[in-house]
Amino acid sequence: MGAAGSSGAGCPVYSKLLCGRVTAIRAVYTIGIIFLLLFAFNLMRVGVIFKYSPDGVLLRLRLGFVKLKLYPRRVKKSRAAKPEKIKKEKPEAEKKKGKKSFDPSFLKNMIAPAMDAAKRLASWLTANKLDIRIVAGGEDAAKTAVKYGNLCTAAGIISPYLENNRRVRAYYLRVDFDFTANKSSVYADVDIYFKIWHFTYILFSLGGKLIKELIKTRRRAKFENKFSKV
Repeated sequence: MGAAGSSGAGCPVYSKLLCGRVTAIRAVYTIGIIFLLLFAFNLMRVGVIFKYSPDGVLLRLRLGFVKLKLYPRRVKKSRAAKPEKIKKEKPEAEKKKGKKSFDPSFLKNMIAPAMDAAKRLASWLTANKLDIRIVAGGEDAAKTAVKYGNLCTAAGIISPYLENNRRVRAYYLRVDFDFTANKSSVYADVDIYFKIWHFTYILFSLGGKLIKELIKTRRRAKFENKFSKV
């Protein structure tokens, strides 16, 4: 009987401690799984696939392994037009009450941070594929030949930059000629992307500056209202 009583299995204090430890371990595991999922999500790639040819334009959005077609959009079946609702116009006094004065200095102060964020995001862009083909053409063969020579010179200038750029994984820059074509044509197949953590970093940094500017603008507005009443 003494050995059974000393085991502590039936002790309510022991069972509470054990339940508390199990709950804490589950909470730690849950938090760890959430952080791992967020980490994996931030490592995902968000990109745009752009294809251009004389036949048309194709634009796709890529999120990880998922690709969504943005343009051209599918033509939806036309539905029966719904009757338009008649909107009641509010009197001018109510319209003036609803309108709030906007401080243009807020936009001026946010231009510089927004430009910095755009430059940083552009510096993080990576070209997974950059395939550009230009075909020189025209009715005059002599002009076509001159055009072809100028394009070859331009391609020779641009190629070393693309070769030494770490953000360009693979590029194909080709120049051809076609004396039978009436005009020149361009073919492009571009695949660019950035990782989600890049966008998350910029969102938090720009969001912090946005909140600071909003607080400053509200304080300035309150200060001006106090003096205007006086």
